[in-house]
Amino acid sequence: MTVTAQRPRTVVGARTWTRWTCACRLVVTDVLATSAAYAAANDLMDEITAAIDTFTADSELNRLAAGTTPVSPLLASFLEVALRAAADTDGLVSPTATGPAPEAWRDISVRDGVVTLPAGARLDLGATGKAHAADLVAARVQREFGCGVLVGLGGDLASRGGPSSGWQIDVQDHPDDPAAGVSLAAGGAVATSSTVHRRRDGSPDGGHHVVDPRTGRSGDGPWRTVTVAAPTCVAANTASTAALVLGDDAPEWIADTGLAARLVARDGRILTLNGFPEEANR
Repeated sequence: MTVTAQRPRTVVGARTWTRWTCACRLVVTDVLATSAAYAAANDLMDEITAAIDTFTADSELNRLAAGTTPVSPLLASFLEVALRAAADTDGLVSPTATGPAPEAWRDISVRDGVVTLPAGARLDLGATGKAHAADLVAARVQREFGCGVLVGLGGDLASRGGPSSGWQIDVQDHPDDPAAGVSLAAGGAVATSSTVHRRRDGSPDGGHHVVDPRTGRSGDGPWRTVTVAAPTCVAANTASTAALVLGDDAPEWIADTGLAARLVARDGRILTLNGFPEEANR
């Protein structure tokens, strides 16, 4: 995953920890709320694990079967987000396993707390799950404690409220890569998708984890890292992931979305689009 560090200029409370195999960071504008906010964040992450974790045998997601199944509001929200991302990207960001039926997501529905799955569909919410979790954690912390909050789950960052000057964030994928200082408006989000760190089989020689649903293989486009700023972390993550899958066509596609983005090519070349909020002094 990307290595992302938050550099808040006026923030007074922060916690860092590791969960879901990624570095997590919580920053709040009320130091007295730090410990309680951290506990609330982890409580919600426990609920999310029980709902959607593919590596937890008895998670609610793993108990779904073909046909119609009532689900919790939490799982329903993750499924709705995943299906919306698939629709917005024409299946480039998909909640179904790749293979002979990459369009299977079109036959999945969530209505009134009931999920309908076609036979043989295998769900994996990894493409959007962490980003939606960041959005939900940020929203819960602000709602319960009334302070500004920035949540970072690996390369996915979401905020609610914050300093009047906004949040100052460092984006860097690898210690040898060019860094970007990003000025993120209070309440905004940013997500980074990368081909550099995570491998599909855990080995250095394995293909990277961003898979093209159309082929079932790791994408081989020119971009190694894509960072997108958006109103929500899900929107940012959906765009950054789709851009890696699109490869050569990514700049035109992102330009059409209107979202601010920074693309780093395999050779280190940097392309910024739609006024990516990089600090002038970087």
